[in-house]
Amino acid sequence: MRRLVHSRRRTVVTLGAIALLVGGCSGSSTDPRDEFAVRPGPSFAATDAVSRKLFAEASSMGPTLSASLPITGSARYAGAASWVDSNTSPVLRDGTFPEYEAFLVNNPDYVSRVEMIANFEGDTISGSIGSFRNANNQSFRIGITFDGQIVESGSRTAAFTGNLTGTNEIQKAPGEFEVKTFTGRMEGNFLGARGDTVLGTLNASKGFRGEEFGDVFGVFTAEQP
Repeated sequence: MRRLVHSRRRTVVTLGAIALLVGGCSGSSTDPRDEFAVRPGPSFAATDAVSRKLFAEASSMGPTLSASLPITGSARYAGAASWVDSNTSPVLRDGTFPEYEAFLVNNPDYVSRVEMIANFEGDTISGSIGSFRNANNQSFRIGITFDGQIVESGSRTAAFTGNLTGTNEIQKAPGEFEVKTFTGRMEGNFLGARGDTVLGTLNASKGFRGEEFGDVFGVFTAEQP
């Protein structure tokens, strides 16, 4: 483990999450984040619009150098995630960039909110993912939490890796739900001069062996308010 002079960040090789070229967002002069921010349970359309806009903005940003990331205090990030279900869409399991991320953002089966806290002094991250909806605007009883470490990539840029744990309430009969659990991994990069934006990927295995449920793959973008 290689240590930086100013922090405890370890070195890892993360996915090339910042090597992206995507088209800009279309049309409206109204920022979709305005509707997204005030609605307790945003619609699929609202969350999808935010996910696309944040991703397009992040694609033009450079990675944050580890030496430029704060080493004290903490920061909160809020944004959205786009998900593809392996049961409905073919997904590149090797996570090839940038096609992989762009595919997830542009073809989501589900979308969700994401909130993340970066503790710069402790070099840790934590957060939650919720408010899931599918393309038919149906909401789902899914809750995910995650935690991990802030690390340094091989190119001396600031990144993070972590584990996620989730629960999914499946309706078995009217008013009767069965709780299923699943686990997964996440990794990503800090972007901008001071790491004001984060972009990462998610991979969750529902773990329901013997049933029809498969894996889900996501990409999320979040920014400091």
